[in-house]
Amino acid sequence: MKKLLALLTVVVVAFGCKNDYVSLSGTDKSTVLFTENGGASKTFPRFSYVPDGTLTDEYISFENYTIKTKFDGPIVAPADIAVTYSVDAAAVAKFNADGLAANPNWKAYAMLPASNFSLLVTSDVIKKGEVYAPKVTNNIVTHPQLIDGANNYVIPIKVTSSYASALGSGTIFFTIIGNPLAGAYNVTGYFYHPASPRAFTRTGASGALIPYSANQLVTELGDLGSSGYYAVITIPDPNNTTTNQDVTLDVYPGSISPVLSWKTGLPSDNPGYTPALAGFPLNANYYNPITKTFYLRYGYLGGSGYRVTEEIIVKQ
Repeated sequence: MKKLLALLTVVVVAFGCKNDYVSLSGTDKSTVLFTENGGASKTFPRFSYVPDGTLTDEYISFENYTIKTKFDGPIVAPADIAVTYSVDAAAVAKFNADGLAANPNWKAYAMLPASNFSLLVTSDVIKKGEVYAPKVTNNIVTHPQLIDGANNYVIPIKVTSSYASALGSGTIFFTIIGNPLAGAYNVTGYFYHPASPRAFTRTGASGALIPYSANQLVTELGDLGSSGYYAVITIPDPNNTTTNQDVTLDVYPGSISPVLSWKTGLPSDNPGYTPALAGFPLNANYYNPITKTFYLRYGYLGGSGYRVTEEIIVKQ
């Protein structure tokens, strides 16, 4: 098991809002629900989670999102209340229907396959006289190497007990937002360096473009992934299949900063470079959807001058 890393897709926590408890004469409306601890607005924050395809296991922790399981009634729990957590695959259809009703351009989410994740905590107890269940580290462990980063996935987790689950907030949806351009690529490149220029290729895991958001991908910078050098590629419309699109390159958190780019040619000074990558165009930093190819020219400033990488990145 490996600890959650920030690198690499997207997790959104989505809930329906629940009204405050309203007492009805002769009827106990007490429920059990998920709540954001201390959240006065009753809206839940959005979190990014992108599976790191280099890892076997990653964790999604309720504790990271300050989410708790709550007994919601006119009084505290009148007795110990056993609660269970389980996957609610049946909720996916309504999740997509609600999304489509709100957004005609909604891209449907699929249930994340059972082989791609598992629940570590499936039960808890809200003690008599308490309001919250104590196990806020209700982790989901995912298996990133099995997740197709081009697709949208959802993991619906529901809470059940002897009390009704609150409508709208009795199920929590962890979503992994895919990017249609994510996946395996073959990379041919040249690294321009004052002292150690070199050609390189990347394939397999090192050539993969990993989703960072619905329109962003993470790429290894040149051949320096082993040094922790990565960059973020932003594509205006990943679903455009007919027109070349200019892309931008930016810092991946924790990596080299700032990321510099040269669209119209190699830098002519500090120290200045001569093109060395066959087939690389003069104008760069764009995506050709017809050939499914990125042409990137970017890099950073080192102690003895610019380090520039030119890359032709072709979808496998």
